Amino acid sequence: MLWAMRPLSPKTRALIERLGRPRPLRTWLFGVDDREQLIEAIGASGEVAAIVHLITFLMADQLLANAASRAIACILRNQPIRVLAQLEQLRRFGGEWSHPQWHSLTPGGTRRLARLADGWAALGMASFHSSGFVREAAVRELDTLDGSEKRELLFLVLRLNDWVAQVRKAALSAMEKRLLVRYADALSCCR
Repeated sequence: MLWAMRPLSPKTRALIERLGRPRPLRTWLFGVDDREQLIEAIGASGEVAAIVHLITFLMADQLLANAASRAIACILRNQPIRVLAQLEQLRRFGGEWSHPQWHSLTPGGTRRLARLADGWAALGMASFHSSGFVREAAVRELDTLDGSEKRELLFLVLRLNDWVAQVRKAALSAMEKRLLVRYADALSCCR
């Protein structure tokens, strides 16, 4: 069943519309660019529906990609696994993630995502990618995280049920390493 995502608030929708507008001439002439602040404000909204508008910026220059990764992390922090599963359903069935830049992500591109601020969030989004090769690479990168925040865990759990055997195998290997007492509290949220 496809999830009925809560629509964006008018305030967040206005921020996203501003973010999508062509950059004004003053940006080109004087280097004034407010997109980083707009992305941060969108992340501060905490609205899950905003993520589909932020993923394109994961493929932007380093400054905007870091801002987008932090914003997605801000939205995802403390979300239950069912929200992540529903977000993935939206990606698969809703076609809302059809940004050409996002579709151009390659398995090797996941290394760049891992180096972003709050790289776990960017890699988590890559673990939902339409390409099984990208999903597998994202899972392998998630597996390399030190696990101190345990944020990668929910994405790994979701990939245990992937339709591509190599992705499932990579997720299982990563999960087996995390069957430790220090992950008990994080695993309890996966019910």
